[in-house]
Amino acid sequence: MATERIKRLYQDLLDARPSISVERARIYTEAIRDAGGMSVIMQRAVGLSKVLKEKEVRINDRELIVGSLTEKERGAIVTPEFGWRGILAELDLFPAREADRLEISKEEREELRALFRFWKGKSVEENVDSLLSRRAQRALKTGLTTLGGHSTSLGNITPDYPMLLRDGLDGIRARVSKRLRETRADCPGAIEKIDFYRAALVAIDGVIRFAERYARLAGRLAGKEASPERRGELERIARICRQVPRLPARDFHEAIQSLWFIHLVFHIESSPHAILLGRIDQYLYPFYERDLRENRLTREEAKELLECLWIKTTELIKIQDDFYSRAFSGFPLFQVAMVGGVDGDGDDVTNDLSHLILEVVGDVRTTQPSISLRYNQRTPDDFMRKACRVVASGVGIPAFVNDGVIIPKMLRRGATLEEARDYVTNCIEPEIPGMTDSRAHSGYVNFGKCIELVMNNGIDPLSGERVGVETGEPRSLRGFDDFLGAVLEQIRFAVGLIEQSYNACELVHSRLAPEVFLSLFISDCIESGKTRQAGGARYNHSTIFGTGLATLVDSLAAVRKVVYEEGIVGLDGLNRILCKDFAGEERFRQMLLNRCPKYGNDLDEVDSLARRVVRFFCETVQSRNCLRGGTYLAELHSVTMHAIFGKMCGATPDGRRKGYPLSDGVSPVQGADRAGPTGVIKSVAKIDHLNVLNGTLLNQKFSLGALKGEADYEKFSSLIRTYFALGGHHVQFNVVAGETLRKAQSRPEEFRSLIVRVAGYSAFFNELTREVQDEIIDRTEHQTL
Repeated sequence: MATERIKRLYQDLLDARPSISVERARIYTEAIRDAGGMSVIMQRAVGLSKVLKEKEVRINDRELIVGSLTEKERGAIVTPEFGWRGILAELDLFPAREADRLEISKEEREELRALFRFWKGKSVEENVDSLLSRRAQRALKTGLTTLGGHSTSLGNITPDYPMLLRDGLDGIRARVSKRLRETRADCPGAIEKIDFYRAALVAIDGVIRFAERYARLAGRLAGKEASPERRGELERIARICRQVPRLPARDFHEAIQSLWFIHLVFHIESSPHAILLGRIDQYLYPFYERDLRENRLTREEAKELLECLWIKTTELIKIQDDFYSRAFSGFPLFQVAMVGGVDGDGDDVTNDLSHLILEVVGDVRTTQPSISLRYNQRTPDDFMRKACRVVASGVGIPAFVNDGVIIPKMLRRGATLEEARDYVTNCIEPEIPGMTDSRAHSGYVNFGKCIELVMNNGIDPLSGERVGVETGEPRSLRGFDDFLGAVLEQIRFAVGLIEQSYNACELVHSRLAPEVFLSLFISDCIESGKTRQAGGARYNHSTIFGTGLATLVDSLAAVRKVVYEEGIVGLDGLNRILCKDFAGEERFRQMLLNRCPKYGNDLDEVDSLARRVVRFFCETVQSRNCLRGGTYLAELHSVTMHAIFGKMCGATPDGRRKGYPLSDGVSPVQGADRAGPTGVIKSVAKIDHLNVLNGTLLNQKFSLGALKGEADYEKFSSLIRTYFALGGHHVQFNVVAGETLRKAQSRPEEFRSLIVRVAGYSAFFNELTREVQDEIIDRTEHQTL
């Protein structure tokens, strides 16, 4: 059970209205105005340091872990150097828009309008736009593709937090200073390296002073505090903030506070997403075990500290424009922490802190951080059953990832065996902590739109524009292989557009928005004297996503059956029906829905199509190089982009109506899986998950009645083990009654704490768009295991 402190902090979190803060934009803009003549990287460091020096610091009642993103309880910062036009266009709409509503006063809106005038022509977004081709812009406009990092910072980083706890910022500063002294001015690239090191020292000193501000504040509050108990807590907070993050952490409380300070600064530096907490049960365990052994801490006190951290991470939110607020609704920041897994020798390392973290998830019920459990054949049975009980409580956490598939993937991507065994994941994307700049979300391909373009010879029927390639009039496609080849050609074309556009985006980020402080926690950046944007990391990858796999596969199976095998309708006739959204053709639509084979039911005739499409997509993506010296990776994961892409896509041959969401991840089409959960995992496992180098995501949904006791948890655990034995990469679950979700739609005020698993993240149900809510409700609700 959560303590009274945690209950009150959690209620404060629920009561806080998400808001926009102008504070960071104001201070940072002032710094850049005064930094004329400095290099871009030094401007970034000076700007960060000034923000940390001048932003409001506050300590809320009852907090044990301190440090806030803004002066507001749940505030989002504005980073105009990345993008401001979307914010400007929506300034008056934020409080009432469809998704991720944000409060902002009239005075704050006017101040932002004035600040944005300074940034005209200077932002990442504007400079990227100037480099995009017209074909790429049309693809973005019509929903064939997206472009990640267009107007925001780039995420998917697992910083070297163990290094921080071991060395402190003083240790990192010593490494940087040594490199600065050793860099000869006449060496190749010396000017850039020296600039990086000098900027790094400015940033480090700014962060140390930031923590000292909290130490002084805690001391002042302690002097005024009437309660002896709270006064003692504030005095301890002051001592901790004088120690960390400048110096190594000495105990569990200091380790968590040091971790949080640095994690928070990363979000102040550039408002990123997917800054991962990594293998938190491994690098915090030595502090936890020693404190318990030496009677400095009880297990219950450790749990409360973790729950304070969980609440702090959920406070973090990010501004997205209207499109991305609907595509990623629910304020996800993808702050994933790992539990379980193996060590460098391949031995399972589940420990008592791993168990405690699962208990924290079940008690505090926050949406962040998301937890992923690394499963291997030696994962203890009691740990799996505990994880299943937590999932059954309805939080959608943890997700499960498969060491047996992911470790071999990391070897294929170039990691050593010891590194591969230390992998972490974001939603599903694996990387080596502290060594990788893994740019997930480089762009999404709309598979539903690809089949629509084939039916119309490259023209988007919703806009009338030529968006895809000319693959021939439908009547010219004489056989199913011709038709499938045309679809794959549209996919190839879309992937090429993303590659071209994202390369331009990477170039602009490296020139205009280097992240000097975050780069210090990617080990090779210090040695190379380069930021991660300049290719300083050891492993560099960018990712292209395929969205709507099951919608595409079911559509291909339907075309093969009704057009080429049974001749019920020609392609031209089918296209006329689709363009009318099945108006007057409901009987025909029902035939497509019920008589054509569907992926997700262990049917080889359709599952083989999925395998073929996936193999082509992986070959197309993974043969391309990114600008930082690595490769592009393929991924089958939609987050909530399948709902947005569905709104931008007409009816499809599987019987899906115009505007309805596409399928998500590698999951079957909503409601099409009729052979139970085992039928789903057998179908999905036929995809070569090992070849999808950045991962696949499978969602499943169960009724509350399916998981009622220990016997059910054992069956649930067996289902996961079986899927992974068959070669699956990842699986996650919702355990919630559809009736509960419908009640939450009609009476949201009664369900403020209701959490659901969306796609790679959990969110408060009431913070999702109506389309995403409906899509979760429409997923097949399995009644039995």
